[in-house]
Amino acid sequence: MNIADLLRDLRDQGIELRLTGEGQLVCNAPKALLTPEIRATIKDHKGDIVAFLEPLVKDAWSPLVPIQTRGALAPFFCIHGVGGNVLNYSIFVKYLGSDQPVYGLQSVGLDGLTPPVQDVPSMAANYIEQVRAVQPAGPYHLGGGSMGGMVALEMARQLKAAGDEIGLLIFFDTIGPNVMRKGRLTAAKAEGWRAVLADMRQGNPLSVLRARVLGKWKRYCRFRLCRRCLATNQPIPVEHRLWYIEEMNYKAMYAYQYGRYDGEIVLVRGHLTEDGTYLSDPMRGWTGLTEKFRVFPVAGDHETLIEQPELGRILANCLEEARSPAGGTRSSA
Repeated sequence: MNIADLLRDLRDQGIELRLTGEGQLVCNAPKALLTPEIRATIKDHKGDIVAFLEPLVKDAWSPLVPIQTRGALAPFFCIHGVGGNVLNYSIFVKYLGSDQPVYGLQSVGLDGLTPPVQDVPSMAANYIEQVRAVQPAGPYHLGGGSMGGMVALEMARQLKAAGDEIGLLIFFDTIGPNVMRKGRLTAAKAEGWRAVLADMRQGNPLSVLRARVLGKWKRYCRFRLCRRCLATNQPIPVEHRLWYIEEMNYKAMYAYQYGRYDGEIVLVRGHLTEDGTYLSDPMRGWTGLTEKFRVFPVAGDHETLIEQPELGRILANCLEEARSPAGGTRSSA
């Protein structure tokens, strides 16, 4: 069994396993979630889980997640999406081979005790420190799914400004500035209000408004709970922690100020829609950011893109091109 996949599945169910500094495996989850089957699975794979988590146990919590450490090639660093997790990137290993090291960079705050970073440039600077600890000099190979591509772009900008070389910069269905700059005040919010008005016309207007106000109140209470936990050095409960990190990542994502990038960007995107949203744009909103832009369309949507075998093969080919002296062939699908 792939331990990264097991831990990801458990976390999706609200069950988090972690290793203390003393090497003790602890479970942060309500007892009601720990069914006999789940308890048996954890017990049967305890040794492998401990071995997987041991590299992550340091004096301070680290966003760097070693997915595959063996191999003589320059590592590929893949940055988290808005949800903060990187365990889904473990699927890349089978496409990249045993000689390709792969590291993930997960959101600061997944430990429940460290405050999340709330702006993209600070995230990038933090992650660059982690990257340099593994690979002191370039060329660096960076990528990310969704929001992760945005952070990878900022990392590339900062690294190039410091005189470092970027080998590969690749996005997995990352949304570009031509969409993000429009903000949520246009299409997204307009659609939200249209949905509210439609509900009011179909039902009791007061009940619709009451539900909306109650939803905002619950959201406010969750924010207070999370911030109170951080202020008192208490771990944020798992069922609120992932929500809080996602909220902070959205805040950072919408506040990010883009600039032109002097280098090549590779975009692997999912299928196109016909609804007029960013999903209907073949460039996903990246037109004009750089003159060197390649797009590879693959099957799958925004949520399932990482799981597509075609994406893994494209990533492997792009890494091989980036390692070649001449940069390889530069054709896109």
